[in-house]
Amino acid sequence: SILFYILLYRNLVPSNLSVSRDLYFDPSTSRASISLLSSHDQWISSSSSSSSSTNQPHFTSTYSYDFWITLTLYDAYPPIENVFSCILTLSDMDNYVLARSVRPVHLSHRSFLVMYYEDISDFIKYLLWFHDGRNVERHTIKMMDSYNVGTSSSSSSLDRLNVTLHPHINLVQSATISWEIRLSGLSYILYEWRLISFITVLCCCIGI
Repeated sequence: SILFYILLYRNLVPSNLSVSRDLYFDPSTSRASISLLSSHDQWISSSSSSSSSTNQPHFTSTYSYDFWITLTLYDAYPPIENVFSCILTLSDMDNYVLARSVRPVHLSHRSFLVMYYEDISDFIKYLLWFHDGRNVERHTIKMMDSYNVGTSSSSSSLDRLNVTLHPHINLVQSATISWEIRLSGLSYILYEWRLISFITVLCCCIGI
């Protein structure tokens, strides 16, 4: 029964449920681009096909995917506009746009009194080696919901993720993009309720 459960889990729940990649923005354009078929990200030319043919594709038409972008931003002095747009574009090797999504990002708004208080508090922490002297805030944005690569006729050549911040800002400390498979049905039950599903399968096998 345990062997049956292991085989059932391995067949129904994919091993790469979630994949995360670092983003490196061009300071002059606030744009970042990574290749899905290459392990060298944007540091390799998109026209290079020798390495892409040897890499296993990240996506399959069997599942739907959710896309997330996490931005860690420095505080701006003086404060900039408290909202900007994050744009995600999926394209193939010929730069044909397969999907595009735009989401707003709202920066934290604080009064001058709160800013002065935080500056004094951070300065004390900095003197005590509890603070590195830079204030940051993190934003996690859901860019796409249940995207299925099988909906596009060019899904087999899905190659590149392009991220743009508009208007141009140069406050990004770090950024990552991640995509995860949206499970459903028995796959979702096996993954989310592992212990309950294991006990259920074990009882069924013993009963049989």
